[in-house]
Formats: sequence, structure tokens, C-alpha cells
Amino acid sequence: MREDIYKDLECDFLAQVEDALEHTAPKRQQDKQLQAIMTTFERENLTCCIHLGVFEKSPRLLPCLHHLCDDCLTALMRNCITFRCPLCMKKYWVPWQGIKAFKQDPRLLSLRNKLKQAMNSRRTTLRHLLNSAFLPWV
Repeated sequence: MREDIYKDLECDFLAQVEDALEHTAPKRQQDKQLQAIMTTFERENLTCCIHLGVFEKSPRLLPCLHHLCDDCLTALMRNCITFRCPLCMKKYWVPWQGIKAFKQDPRLLSLRNKLKQAMNSRRTTLRHLLNSAFLPWV
């Protein structure tokens, strides 16, 4: 199920970027359009829902498949026996292992880095670069 989410994100992003590159707009206008696409993508998919900043470290994955950064998840679990996912409000028990009980998801950071690399490349082989650069979707 998670694999489908990542693949959908990749495909949506690629479609938007390819659309922007196909237009015969001047390079400066294309750059602005591509930057706007990247900013929107980061805000919608690579941002912690608590502090609203882009993930800087590997985010933690909750069982509901929502992501939180380490610091925000730690704060959410502090001095509690249960906590709720801020997005779907599903209730969880705080595990005895603490934050380590929730898996890190380095694929989101990899996705962010590869998309930035693709944005900077400005080559017609954008799809090839993205397809070869992503971590395998296990």
C-alpha cells in the first residue's frame, strides 16, 4: 500500500514538471513555474503536520501511514500513555520503546533530494533520472 502512495506522488510530480517543461515559455518563466511546483509538492507531501516545516531528518511512520518528524512525535508522546495522530485522530498507546517503536521512513527524504536534483538538472531525461534515482519501493 505504501508503495502505491510513493509511486502516485512520483507520477503526479512528474506530470506537472513535464507539463511545465513542454511549454515554450522563456527559461526564466519555466524556472519560476518549476519552483512553484516543487514548493507546492514539498508543502503537500514532505511537511510535518505539526510544525509545518519540511522534514529535515527521516520522519517516523505511524501505523495509519501518516508521517511526523522525530521532535514533534516525541513532544506528542511526552508525559502521556496515549496520543492521537494529528491528521486522522486515530488513538495510539505510547510504546514502551518510545519513539524507536515507530519506523523511520528515509524514502521521503530520498524522494525530496531526488526531486530537487531533477529540478536542477533541466534535462529532457527527467523521467529517466527520477526512475533510476529512487530507492526501490519495497
